[in-house]
Amino acid sequence: MTKNKKNILLCSATTKEIQDLIYFFRKKYHTKKIQKNFFQVNYNKHNIYILITGVGMVNTAFYLGTISNYPIDFAINAGIAGSFEKSLKIGEVVVVKEDVFSELGAEDGTSFFKTIRDCTWQ
Repeated sequence: MTKNKKNILLCSATTKEIQDLIYFFRKKYHTKKIQKNFFQVNYNKHNIYILITGVGMVNTAFYLGTISNYPIDFAINAGIAGSFEKSLKIGEVVVVKEDVFSELGAEDGTSFFKTIRDCTWQ
């Protein structure tokens, strides 16, 4: 590996979120399937790894663990995200001021979303 060669990870929950980029790489550069959801692209002098994890932080953590033996210089997590805010329209661009880990909370049917801090355990 040359000194300037970088190992870049592009991570996304679903293929659809970055399908145009995948199509571009497959059409122009040598792309190798390493696992069913993990690919390597030789792009100029760099290795670009693409990992499709499935939705949620548990899936992402699991699949990142399966590739932990690959040397990654930096990673980009790309995707469309989601919201519990019902007033947002699909495709609307927003500025995120507060983030909630939806896997660490619950909907109780009467309120918007209860974070793990909001939940009382009795």
